[in-house]
Amino acid sequence: MRYGFDAVVGEDGLGRPAWAYGHPVLTNYYDSEWSIPLTGEAGLFELLALLIFQAGMRWQQILLRRSQLRQILCGFSVDAVARFTDSDVERVLANREGIRNRRKVQAVVALARAVQKMRPDGGLGAIAWKYWDPKRPRPQDGGQVPSKSPESELLAQELIAYGAERIGAKTAYAFMQSCGIVDDNVPGTWRADALADEQGNDYGQGYGYLGVADHLGAYPFAGNSAIGGGSYRFASQENPPYQGVDRV
Repeated sequence: MRYGFDAVVGEDGLGRPAWAYGHPVLTNYYDSEWSIPLTGEAGLFELLALLIFQAGMRWQQILLRRSQLRQILCGFSVDAVARFTDSDVERVLANREGIRNRRKVQAVVALARAVQKMRPDGGLGAIAWKYWDPKRPRPQDGGQVPSKSPESELLAQELIAYGAERIGAKTAYAFMQSCGIVDDNVPGTWRADALADEQGNDYGQGYGYLGVADHLGAYPFAGNSAIGGGSYRFASQENPPYQGVDRV
């Protein structure tokens, strides 16, 4: 149970999960990226790579270094990272702007190679999204948000079978929350409220997907009708920034 998912109203009058107030980068991430359904290989690979880097760290630390990580890791290009040699790994480890943990860097390289192997079977998106259950009920408060699920156990096992490393059930669940496969948005957060108002759903129901992105950060914050202007373009769910990944 993670009570950091309970809704807290900010100074701007918008409700967000409590974790989103830990640092401005978290608030911006929640408002502008979190919960956009990701289906494309590029965005899903980057998200999983960031979660691998997060183990033992705070999510805000990863977000603050994300632009540097993108530069160091060839824009998170699956094919480019999959070609990394031992000398490339050493180059990444020598860069003080990145995450200088050999096992994590090697795990991201292994993930890229695993994603390549998934392509004949439909790709990472098809493999991950088969665990989406549109009838899954939305939690009513943060105490009902789990850190893992039977589905995340299965997804982690499947990713490992393709050759991925350092991905357990908690990391897989955080991934599922982040890319919209599960909806852990609780009443009182602006995303849950806006989506319920627009779709006419009650909070016990699952949610439909009003926008699909191939890359992280594909939609601007201004696109949300609850904030002002534009049509609603986000789905609703959260990903734990401080906990929820496997410390392996």
